[in-house]
Amino acid sequence: MNNMTPDNVSEEAKQSKELAFCVIGVGGAGCKVVSSMYERGLSNARMIAIDTDATSLQGCQAHHRLLIGINATRGMGTGGDPEHGKLSALECTEELRELIGKTDIVFILAGLGRGTGTGSSPIVAQVAKEAGALTLCIATMPFYYEGVRAKCQALMGARALRGIADGIICIPNDLFKKILPYGIKLNDNIRTVNSYLADGVYDFWRILSYPGEMSTTFGDLCSMLQGKHAKSLMISIEVPQGGRAEKFCDEFLKHPLTDGGNALADAQSVLINFISNGDVTIDEVRGIMDFIKKYAKKAFFKVGDSMDPAMNGRLRVAVLTASDADAEYTAFIGRPTEYKDKSIDALKIQLGQPEKEVQNNRPDPAIVPPPPNLTEEEMAKIYQQKAKGFEAKLGKLVQGSLNFEVVSHSRFEKTAPTVHKGENLDIPTFIRKSIKLN
Repeated sequence: MNNMTPDNVSEEAKQSKELAFCVIGVGGAGCKVVSSMYERGLSNARMIAIDTDATSLQGCQAHHRLLIGINATRGMGTGGDPEHGKLSALECTEELRELIGKTDIVFILAGLGRGTGTGSSPIVAQVAKEAGALTLCIATMPFYYEGVRAKCQALMGARALRGIADGIICIPNDLFKKILPYGIKLNDNIRTVNSYLADGVYDFWRILSYPGEMSTTFGDLCSMLQGKHAKSLMISIEVPQGGRAEKFCDEFLKHPLTDGGNALADAQSVLINFISNGDVTIDEVRGIMDFIKKYAKKAFFKVGDSMDPAMNGRLRVAVLTASDADAEYTAFIGRPTEYKDKSIDALKIQLGQPEKEVQNNRPDPAIVPPPPNLTEEEMAKIYQQKAKGFEAKLGKLVQGSLNFEVVSHSRFEKTAPTVHKGENLDIPTFIRKSIKLN
């Protein structure tokens, strides 16, 4: 017989909802998203900003700000080098452990392709895992105009995160060209990207903080992302009362990121979560699911709901898709990562060890006898003999003469030559005076 009283059950249910969240922004891009989320004032969620650039970190709003890499970068950034970002994070692992503390779920926000986000975020994820927290990383991939180097560094950063984090969502920055008008200012472009990522994390926070009858767990998020880190899509659409399913379908097709539903054609996993105050009907769920299945025909679906009293009759549908990696991404992501199955202490020891010398497979040289013990006069005599032998081999050099054929003067043939003091100046000097050229 179960001896749990109703009061105990309600208390455990209450504690299960009070998960401790931690949102960590790593690098300039991640810190900007954290600042955007800090303004929303999420309960039971701490905002932490981590950067190697002291000037950029000062303008970030968060509960805690941590400048890493004081010795490695002196607070002036990594210069786009992920190795400097890695060293900077390893300097401050103890401070990171104190900031993360006893956290249940950690969201890591980073922009991959540069130095701090690419190099430091795997170390931050490792510290969070060692602290016992579930870790989800949301990363942006660089714009195409940032070049091949940034793209390769981003792919390697994603590969490192794949070996540590429970799940990773990669959002290509070029995806936002579809929702931004032509001629938009650069600052407005960045704000739109940050707002988009902040909305995604906010939806995840509400999904996990307000479970419903078909609750979505953190394990559901990670299982659908397993092995599918190349391209993800996060869309949230909120509709008012009255015909909410029909309104959602119309807004879904109008959304620039869905491309009229074609963006879901390659999706392998689709998570759909309904956020309401508990008034969502089975007909609305069935209608919306049938509509989405028409576009994501080969996807695995996970459906959940969350009860948020603040919705007040409105319905918000969060859609997360994950696609398989393409060939180029698999070439990087499939390689074994140096971070995988290694603790922070092991990584520190690895950095302290000198690099292994390249093995020389050539055989050892033969023993050369020492030179004879000769005086300077004897050595000079030997050199003189060698020089005379060299000259004898060459023989005496004799300059020959070339018999040139007389060439007509063509159109100057009837012109009188230039004669001065009995010498024809039209003839080159070395020929007139029989000068031998060396």
